[in-house]
Amino acid sequence: MTDFTTLTACGECCVGCSKKIEGSCPGCIEADGCVPEWAGSGRCKVHACAREHGVQFCGLCKEFPCEFHGIQTLLTIWQR
Repeated sequence: MTDFTTLTACGECCVGCSKKIEGSCPGCIEADGCVPEWAGSGRCKVHACAREHGVQFCGLCKEFPCEFHGIQTLLTIWQR
């Protein structure tokens, strides 16, 4: 079975991330979705949704792709 424990709710992997290495971001998993990029909104909405659905990331959700966090939302996040 694949180990998804290092994947964030949106499917990114923080392992080796320069922001995490330099200490400017604690990582979504460790900070429960409350990272500097989402400071204005409090908590990452994708992270919150995944936790509400009891999954590690969207790709494991039985409702994926959904209207709330479908492929287009994730593509926007991944292209940053």
